[in-house]
This record gives sequence, structure tokens and C-alpha cells, in this order.
Amino acid sequence: MWDHILTPEREIWVFRGARVIEFIAVIFALVAFFIDHGVRTEERAARAEERLARMWNLATDPRPGNSGKIPALEFLNREQKPLAGISIPKAYLVGVELKDANLRGANLSEANLNEANLQGANLIGAELQSANLRGANLQGANLIGAKLQGADLSGAELQGAYLNEANLQGADLSKAKLQGADLRQAKLRGADLRGAELQDAILRWAELQGADLRGAELQGADLSKAKLQGADLRVAKLQGADLRWAKLQGADLSVAELQGALFWGASLGGARLVDVDLRAAYLWGIDFKKFTPDEWTKLKDEIAAAVPAGEMRKNALENIYKAMKSETDIRPKSAEGAIYDPSVPELADQLKQWPPLDEDAYWPFELRLGILTGIACDDNKYTAVGIARRARRTEPFDDPHLAGALLEQECLAIQVLPENLKAKLREAAEGPDKP
Repeated sequence: MWDHILTPEREIWVFRGARVIEFIAVIFALVAFFIDHGVRTEERAARAEERLARMWNLATDPRPGNSGKIPALEFLNREQKPLAGISIPKAYLVGVELKDANLRGANLSEANLNEANLQGANLIGAELQSANLRGANLQGANLIGAKLQGADLSGAELQGAYLNEANLQGADLSKAKLQGADLRQAKLRGADLRGAELQDAILRWAELQGADLRGAELQGADLSKAKLQGADLRVAKLQGADLRWAKLQGADLSVAELQGALFWGASLGGARLVDVDLRAAYLWGIDFKKFTPDEWTKLKDEIAAAVPAGEMRKNALENIYKAMKSETDIRPKSAEGAIYDPSVPELADQLKQWPPLDEDAYWPFELRLGILTGIACDDNKYTAVGIARRARRTEPFDDPHLAGALLEQECLAIQVLPENLKAKLREAAEGPDKP
């Protein structure tokens, strides 16, 4: 009965109308979806911001202790949110994971960061006075200009860390691992560095007056122009160390290992070098002028004012008192292969059984080179480093013959020399007429 109504033409129009309605419905559905998606996205963003704000409030809770700070800080760091300038003194952050965190200028004074992971963290200018960083991982961390007076860094891992101009006066760095760390111009007066591992560390211009460095491992370290007046370096390992122009007045280096060490221009007035190993050491140009009583008094007052009160300050002042009364005493157990000025009484009287191994008339040419290369190969790699440094084409160590003789050696100590030092040896061996 509907045949007269649903003609073929009308069927086509009905079909087309249905498709249009279907298309419009799809459009509306898509619009609704995107509106809903946008709303949901905004809601998620708002919730995320709300969570970040909540975590920041937890992290910065002024109450001492934990108070949820550890998970909050770890969350913020995972979200790569900067923590620069955060102020949470006395916070309990034991074992916190803040690798590569941005903590620039943060106030973490007196915080408990025992066993914390701060590897690669940015702690430039951070306030860490009296903080507990015992056993913390600070490898490669940037602590330039950080304030660490009285901090406990015993056993901390600081390999390759940047501590330039950091204030570590009275800090406990005993048994800390500081291999290759940069401590240029760091303030370490009265610091406890007993047994610290400082191989290849840079301590140029560092202030170490009255510091306790007993048994410290300073092989190959750069201590040039460092201030070590009254420092306790007994039993320290200083093979191949660079001590050029270092201030060592009143320092105690008894039983220290100084093979291949460079003392050019160093000040040793009142220093004790009893039972030390000076094989292949470079002792030319040493100044034996002692500190005056006024200079010692000034240094003592500076340490008393700068080092936090406690055991470190007490020990530092005791070292200074001892240094004030100390007389120059150089009695090595060996000085084979050492270079020194025989006209200097402080050296000539005690080292006369080991004539200075220079290029003059004391030794035949081949024998001199044989002694030095023999010590370089038979002792350890750091002694070899110290001897190799004497062969560079730099004043006063221009020695092309020694450079060539070292390069000819096939012993392990020479083979493992740093590539940059080998390059300098090759340059020196070629002589001054290198094209």
C-alpha cells in the first residue's frame, strides 16, 4: 500500500537524508569527544599541578625530620622539577635518591643525608654546614662554592666532584673517595682527611693549614701552591705529587712516601721529613725560611675564627702549636735519584750519601738515566708520573734525554702513563728545534 509513496526517487532521497543525519551525528560525537578530551586533559593537568604543589609543600615542610620529605623530593626530581633554592635545614633525608638533581643554592644545613645518592647533582653554592653526608654518593657532583663547614663527609664518594672554592673548614673527610676531584682554592683548614683517597686530585691553591692528612693517598695529586702550614702528613702517600711552590712550613711529613714528588720552589722551613722516601724527588729551589711567631699567631687566630668549634678546631690548633715549635728536620731513609742543591746545608748534611742526580759531574750520563728509569719502572705508576713530569719541555724540567729514555722503556709503569703526559714526553724528546 506504500508503493505509491516510496517511489524509487523518494527512496534515494530518504537514503541520502539518513546518511546526512548519520554524518551529523558523527560530527557531534567527535566534537563531544574532543571537548571531553580537552576537559579531561585540563583536569589531569590540574591534578598534576595540584600534586606537584602538594609534593612541594611536603618537601618544604618547615618541621625538622622527614615529614614525607624523602618521597616528595624524589617525586619532584623524577618529574625533573628544579629544587634550586629549596630551604630544608635539619631535614631527615637518609638514603634519599636525588641523582642529577638541581639543588643549586639549596639550604641543607644540618640535614641528615647519610648514604644519600646525589650523584651528578648541582649543588653550586649550596648551604651544607654541619650536614651529615656520611657515605653519600656525590660522584661528579658540582659543589663549586658550596658551604660545608663542619660537615661529615667521612667515607663519602666524591670521585670527579667539583669542589672549587668550596668551604670545607673543619669538615670530616676521613676515608672519603676523592680521586680526580677538583678542589682548587678549596678551604680545608682544620679538615680531617685521614686515609682520604685523593689520587690525581687537583688541590692547587687549596688552603689546608692545620689539616689532618695522616695516611692520605695523594699519589699524583696537584698540590702546587697549596697552603699546608702545620698540616699533619705523616705516613701520607705522595708519590709523583706536584708540590711546586707549596707552603709546607711546620708540616709533618714523617714516614711519607715522596718518590718522584716535585718540590720545586716549595717552602719547607720547620718541616719534618723523617724516615721519608725521597727517591727520584725533585728538591731544587726549596725555601727553608721559617714562619715568624707573628705569622703563626695570625694563622692560629684565623683558624680559631673560621673552623667550627669542636674536635676539628682543637686538632687543627694543636697542629699549629706543634708547628710553631718545630725545627727543620730532613732525615730520609732513601734519596736515591733525587735532585737537590748540594750548597744548601739542610739538604747536603742529610743527603750526602746520595749525591744529587743532576746533569752535572756527579753521575755519568747513562748511569743517571738508568737510575731514574729503573726507579720509574720498579716503584709504582705514580712515581713514574713524577719522574715523567721532570722530563717535560717546561721550565725547569726540560730534559729531552730523560724523556727519550722513559719512552724507550717497556715496563708497565711507563706504558700506563696518561696519554697527555706521553705526548709531552714525545714533544720533549724531540728537543727545542721541533718544527
